[in-house]
Amino acid sequence: MTLHAKPQNASRNIPQMATQSHRIAPLHYCRMWRVTGMLILMLLIYGSLAPAKVLPALGESDKFWHGASYFVVMAYFSQLYAGVRARALIGAGLVAMGGAIEFIQPYFNRHFDWFDALANMIGVFVALGLSFSPLDRVVTYVDAILKRRLTDRL
Repeated sequence: MTLHAKPQNASRNIPQMATQSHRIAPLHYCRMWRVTGMLILMLLIYGSLAPAKVLPALGESDKFWHGASYFVVMAYFSQLYAGVRARALIGAGLVAMGGAIEFIQPYFNRHFDWFDALANMIGVFVALGLSFSPLDRVVTYVDAILKRRLTDRL
């Protein structure tokens, strides 16, 4: 007896299982949500690497904004992908990206700061913790509203 028995007709179900197993709910506008996520991610990277003089002044400590930015990105992507493994991979990727950005910032007239990387990590972990609460349904809720309003107009 094996631990992972293969279901009958497994070859026919693989594409359907692959698309549904890591999704919270079927989104009607999945491509739009993914593109929006990529745009948010690019905005985060730009804000991290742009020269400080073109960014708005954030006061003495920008740690809150680091944590908040990574919180938003992690919270957003955790709504698109369900499951502990998918969310852990997204979180690990964001933590790695935040650390890598800190290391390359000196090449963009910025400075390296361990506390910025720590704030990024805290933002990711807080969002990861909240991703298993009812707050992880915001995108699904907005998607349903969009679907209803756009369908009513047709």
